[in-house]
Amino acid sequence: MKTAKLLIILLVVLMLCAAPAGAAVLTFTSDLLSNSAPGVESNHTIKFTATRDVPFSGKIVIQPEAGFFEIPDQLGLEDIDFLINGVNKKIALSAGVGVGSSMGLSIEYGNSGKFIFTLNDSEKIQVNDEITVKIGTQANFEGVGAHRLINPIGIGDYKIFIETISAPSVILDKANAMIFIISKVSVGASKEKEKEKPPVIVPPVSSAGGGGGGGVIPLIPAPPVAIRVTSPNVILKFEATNAETMAISENTDFKGSSWESYKPSKSFVLSSGLGLKKVYVKFRNWYGTETEVKTLYFFVVSQISEKPMTATSTVSAGAVDVLNPFSNIKITRVANAIYQKGDFFRFYYEYKNQKGKTDSFKIIRQFLNKNGKVVRAAFAQTTLKKNGVFSFNVKDIIDNNIKSGEYSIKIKILDKKNKLLDENGFVVAIKNPEEKKFVLSSTSTLAYSDIYFSGSFFDKNKMSAKLPFVFKFQYGFGNQGEQTKKIRLTRQLLDEYNNEYSIDKGKWTLASGAVNSLSVKQSLSSRLPTGNYNIRVSAYDAISGDLLAENILGLAIK
Repeated sequence: MKTAKLLIILLVVLMLCAAPAGAAVLTFTSDLLSNSAPGVESNHTIKFTATRDVPFSGKIVIQPEAGFFEIPDQLGLEDIDFLINGVNKKIALSAGVGVGSSMGLSIEYGNSGKFIFTLNDSEKIQVNDEITVKIGTQANFEGVGAHRLINPIGIGDYKIFIETISAPSVILDKANAMIFIISKVSVGASKEKEKEKPPVIVPPVSSAGGGGGGGVIPLIPAPPVAIRVTSPNVILKFEATNAETMAISENTDFKGSSWESYKPSKSFVLSSGLGLKKVYVKFRNWYGTETEVKTLYFFVVSQISEKPMTATSTVSAGAVDVLNPFSNIKITRVANAIYQKGDFFRFYYEYKNQKGKTDSFKIIRQFLNKNGKVVRAAFAQTTLKKNGVFSFNVKDIIDNNIKSGEYSIKIKILDKKNKLLDENGFVVAIKNPEEKKFVLSSTSTLAYSDIYFSGSFFDKNKMSAKLPFVFKFQYGFGNQGEQTKKIRLTRQLLDEYNNEYSIDKGKWTLASGAVNSLSVKQSLSSRLPTGNYNIRVSAYDAISGDLLAENILGLAIK
């Protein structure tokens, strides 16, 4: 019997956090998900055992990790069941009076929401009582649940925080269940139902419009982005479900090509000659249902080489390449591929609204370890007009407490319903701090500039020092104009990608032909990443703003 891919989407583990002083730790804490894939709706069955009594009118607070899970506005009382030792309790908007009356439930919605349960005035939770909270479509005590929580959009591990609180709002017990959000896992199973699904090409999850279940999913999006190669021998890569065979050709009629078994990686030889090449791919399922013809790749062969080239495009973000060269999130000015703990961390990104109308967006910036766990995150919200651009200069510091290793920095764009529209990022390595020193470049100045440098720093052999260091030098400027001018001067420390690490400003008034000079101290922090830098001195007309002169001192941090 033929086998197919069955999607397994459940993974939960237990993890307890330290309780605050005076609070006990809840035991046997867990959360069972119906779907652990990123960005999808999921039922939750949360269980824990109390280690202290929760008194009359006490509270139980359950909060999915803020900034990641979403409690949708539609979720209500009928979507939630509350059980004590397996016995369902009635729930209302406010706590009742007397034995057998309802518990109160307050829901705070959004991506920092929570559930606050309040006991009635005549019943309490006792030590060793097992509490079960069902959230989603499996809730069926007083109505059938229809809505569920929305998982985080990123793969990683996340927490569900649980607290029990006495009536005066004193925390009694506290713990959390650790949830793993994972990609769908494929295993062998019966294919009688799966094979009937038609293979339909859909965009990858990271692009606008999202992915779809049961379709053929190419790893490389469609044009207009062209992949520049230097060899006619390329390797095509795609990921698909429900596809039995595939056909590949540079002709839309697939003349000369034949159906072959589906494989996620395929060597292909482009037609002879330089220039633009288009590669078309179509897929067919077990019953022979075909996809429409899709152009999966544009290649530009710029020169001939015999070495095979993998069909992945590279777009520079500075010292590294971006993870998704087809993204509308443009990342630039990444200063380094390797950072030390404590280093300054700079880069720039922007996103253009291409929805054709004014709309609201959420921006998430994540710092993830090699296991996909989010170790740091930042959030922003903005409203952009048609073709409006959101841009941001990231000015951060690598945490000294972070572990050495490889990390991914990801930028994610979501719409107001938390649907992922676009994603991009890059990878850097973090290592332990080492001693740094600076040396002057052998080409430090622009000889033709009206700004000149002087001082002992020109003795290159002496100008090498450990960081941190205060670099002393002198510069001057002469007014070559025919009138007295007010001059605005700036001195900047910039890396080779134009990230700014310091700036100083001043003003001079100079008569025609007059020259003035200034002795300065340039601090060089030990937080500066290794690499090449410029100290750039610029002179502007203070009235018109015109640039009059500019000069640089080049240096390197090693």
